[in-house]
Amino acid sequence: MWEKRSRQLFLTCVSISLILLIQMSIYLFHKFLGLPIEFNLIQLCSTALQSLGFTSLEILLEVIVYATICMTVYKVLKQLFLSQQLYKKMRPLTNGMLTAHYNQHFSLPKNTILVINDQSIISLTMGFIRPKIILSTGLLNLLDDSEKQAVILHEIFHQKNRDPLKLFILSVSSSVMWYIPILSWFYLKYKMIREILADHNAISRLESSAYLGSALLKLLKNSHKKKRLSFSYAPFADTAINLRMQKIIDPLAEAPLDLPFQKAAISLIVFFMLLAMFLIELS
Repeated sequence: MWEKRSRQLFLTCVSISLILLIQMSIYLFHKFLGLPIEFNLIQLCSTALQSLGFTSLEILLEVIVYATICMTVYKVLKQLFLSQQLYKKMRPLTNGMLTAHYNQHFSLPKNTILVINDQSIISLTMGFIRPKIILSTGLLNLLDDSEKQAVILHEIFHQKNRDPLKLFILSVSSSVMWYIPILSWFYLKYKMIREILADHNAISRLESSAYLGSALLKLLKNSHKKKRLSFSYAPFADTAINLRMQKIIDPLAEAPLDLPFQKAAISLIVFFMLLAMFLIELS
């Protein structure tokens, strides 16, 4: 059920974002290169605003288009740059012996898990094409063997499902398309559900929720030692902690997924405004 919900949230958010981005890109190609287009929603809106005499709104529409495309490109390039920088910093810190041990223990390809010599509490999955699990020696020293296994199994779920890439896509969509506020709700709920599913993976593999629960509590108590990073990744103990603890104690507990009325209403209004301008243009 949770897997189905996360898939629906992801596909809905991506579909809305992709349709708008494609339309905006076609509009810009037409604007700058003069390429003929049979149908483009943004072009129709711009033409409709001109015909109605709403010049200021037409300018606002163009600003939104330019800002959306530019911010999308900027965020993607920034993410790639920060990831490259982090990998360079981690390379001399990599603990080869522990890295080899954990990859072999969990039957993972070479360097899927990277253990770095750092006393901070670090447990996360990062990377788009070939995600890697990053663990610090500070984290490993804090946890007992069963707790380490629970944390790593949690991260393996994120790694195998390429959650860092999916979370980044939704994060970018919700931030650059702020005028469709329901996208931010999709992103937050998707992030929450993926953490619940990763927890469930660890619990089912270990056949006990005790180890994951105790690991979460230890990480929360030592959160002041935890490094905060400025790029997209799937963390172990940053998201929906209260709900996750509740699910660990009571697996049948429901997670709130009620659609926010205000955000949904504003998003619908934006779409209906575009539709109205489209209909005016056709008439």
